[in-house]
Amino acid sequence: SQRGDSPASILNALRVSRTSFALRGSDFARLRAAGVSDAVLDHLQQGFLDDVTLIIRRGMAAYGRCGPCYPQQVDLGSLETNGSVVQTSPDTSLRTDRPVGLPEWYRSTAGFNPRSAITIEELRVLHRTGQTEEALLQQLATRPLSGVIGIGLRSGVHSTLAAGVSGSTFADLHKEGLPDSVLDALQANYLAVFVDHLARRTGGAGLGP
Repeated sequence: SQRGDSPASILNALRVSRTSFALRGSDFARLRAAGVSDAVLDHLQQGFLDDVTLIIRRGMAAYGRCGPCYPQQVDLGSLETNGSVVQTSPDTSLRTDRPVGLPEWYRSTAGFNPRSAITIEELRVLHRTGQTEEALLQQLATRPLSGVIGIGLRSGVHSTLAAGVSGSTFADLHKEGLPDSVLDALQANYLAVFVDHLARRTGGAGLGP
């Protein structure tokens, strides 16, 4: 992006390489600040969710123990200061705390109150009305996201859910002033809800031992 490659050529490179990234919410804002277009941000989020869908539907039959085949974990914490990016493959061992291939920041919906969901617009309102960072984090730690599942389908070999929270939405929320920690918690909350929805549809396949 910084050297002037078009969004179309970058999207093509991602499709050809079949690389996906397990990006945190704040990562999308960092990438936009570095010059990455919204079209690429949205593709990165959708590609991540498409691979998560495959993992949950098929478990380890999706990629086995091929670490580079799963969504790659990245650390963009130094991107703004020295341009460095750390990329690593996820843990492919069988675990009880997360499905194989999901990032280490994944968490389940175990701590959520299903009767007290929260929407992104409600999160925006809470922020605009002066809720503290800690209060927003508490909301996202206990209330599952609502209105982000089943908003659309993408055609393919198997139909996949469209991203209910796009990459550019995270960048927009950062522009509105939401702290990085809240954006990261929002992505973790969304992934938990997304995985829970898929697991219910597939009878729990892909969730590990």
